[in-house]
Amino acid sequence: MAWIESRDDVAHLLVAGQGRILLSRSLARTDTRDFGYEGCSVEHLSWCGKHLIVVTRELMYVFLLCVDPELGKVDPQGDECLCVRNAWRIERDLLVWVDYDPGMLCTAVLPSLEARPPLPFRGAPASGNIQLRGDETCLRVTLPDHAGGGTIDTLALPTDRQRAECAPVEDLLDIVERRLFPAAGAPGDARFAIEAVAHPFVRGAPQRRRRWCWPPPPAWMPVYWHRYLTSKGRTSEAGQLVEVLDALAALLPESEPEHGWDPGWTAREGQIELAVRHVCRQSRVLAGVCRSGVLPPGWWCLLFDPAPKSTVAGSRADPSAFPPTLRGKFELLAQTEPERLPRGP
Repeated sequence: MAWIESRDDVAHLLVAGQGRILLSRSLARTDTRDFGYEGCSVEHLSWCGKHLIVVTRELMYVFLLCVDPELGKVDPQGDECLCVRNAWRIERDLLVWVDYDPGMLCTAVLPSLEARPPLPFRGAPASGNIQLRGDETCLRVTLPDHAGGGTIDTLALPTDRQRAECAPVEDLLDIVERRLFPAAGAPGDARFAIEAVAHPFVRGAPQRRRRWCWPPPPAWMPVYWHRYLTSKGRTSEAGQLVEVLDALAALLPESEPEHGWDPGWTAREGQIELAVRHVCRQSRVLAGVCRSGVLPPGWWCLLFDPAPKSTVAGSRADPSAFPPTLRGKFELLAQTEPERLPRGP
């Protein structure tokens, strides 16, 4: 039996069994002694096997904790933890949330919090506006009235079989490239664009245990590269990059909705298909930003900002986790200390 008690402004988790209290501890993960501390509240509490899934809110942050009551009373900071600042939803053993990757939802299985393939959807609306509604089989990605209103896409969630069989696909980026360019290899900067956009499909789970200094995704890297080429007078190369993005976008009409997982897919087929579609979908957004020079409304990018207590450009990111082509361009750009991309209204 588990329940929450609020003492002052801080929520406490209690677990009881066999007639006694087995665990009693604060759920605060930030400094409660800070003058500006605004308290800790609980938005979700449920059992997942022998673990407790707890979603708490502190300041502007939402933390999902996976608590083992036996270990929790020994090491309160030993929980598995995700910072899921934007919209989130739990459907049985699957966590789905909006992160900082444009045009996709992140997923992880409970209670391990191991990453699962993300779910692409159309466009790149401001992440803070996206709402998730649905049930155990599908989610509707929607916008509130003040942000345009209506459903963007309805995404089928992976089946139990697909969740259980899911494993990293070796050479996923090579497979995506061959699917998009079956006749000859990727032209120009197409490989670079594929690596930047499809990175969430090959990374691990960088969100685990993170708090505020998350590794910013490289999703907007082609825009930085386009701006760099233009600044160096390499306008022909900059134009070719936009042409490549347009060619990728043309492979998937903007009007065609995303549907999520097809129950007939194997776990491997699903990861590849979703990655291919996301590359095409996001290439259209990137081409538009290259032309306008401004990120879509509500978005920003901290990819080349120094990490807290650092002055080194790009130190928030972990380029060692990037594929080769993407890493090479990131390291070259970091030396130039790029200015942050302008934000839309």
